[in-house]
Amino acid sequence: MELTQAIERSMAGDRGAYEHVVVAHTQAVVGLLRRLLGNLEDAREVAQDTFVRAYQNLHRYDPHRPLKPWLLRIARNLAYNHLRAQQRHPGAASLQPERTEPDRLASETPSPISVVLQDEQRSAVDLILGSLRPEFREVLVYRYMERLDYDEIALVMGIPVGTVKTWLFRAKEQFRRQAEGREIF
Repeated sequence: MELTQAIERSMAGDRGAYEHVVVAHTQAVVGLLRRLLGNLEDAREVAQDTFVRAYQNLHRYDPHRPLKPWLLRIARNLAYNHLRAQQRHPGAASLQPERTEPDRLASETPSPISVVLQDEQRSAVDLILGSLRPEFREVLVYRYMERLDYDEIALVMGIPVGTVKTWLFRAKEQFRRQAEGREIF
């Protein structure tokens, strides 16, 4: 089933078709949430909430617009609600991104040295991203990790496209300054 058709059928109440929509967008939603929340367990939990909330609000979705930014905006809002709830409780988990092994296809067998170097690179990038202002970190993640265009980022974040461009410029400058002297790339 084509994704557009699955969306239309989902809007008509077909839960089976909505399953197709979930499968098609799970990787993007979980990936974004892992970067925003800092760990995979919370990301998966909030991703489930995201898809439930999206299904409950499909009547509000404009089918003339792309679905992915709409889903990512829901995920983003739920992630920030989750972070606020964690901050209200003593002993909340660290908001720094987790240090995980790079995602690889099962068929790839990189050398141990390659894995260590990739881990070090990812850790350095995560540390720098974690030190940026939240909106700068977020705009970098949307642009370079989720590969959204400026209009989609503006939709997800609820800000004008001009602000997206400004924040992206400033975020890249801050990232570049912090990366100087570190052998990341």
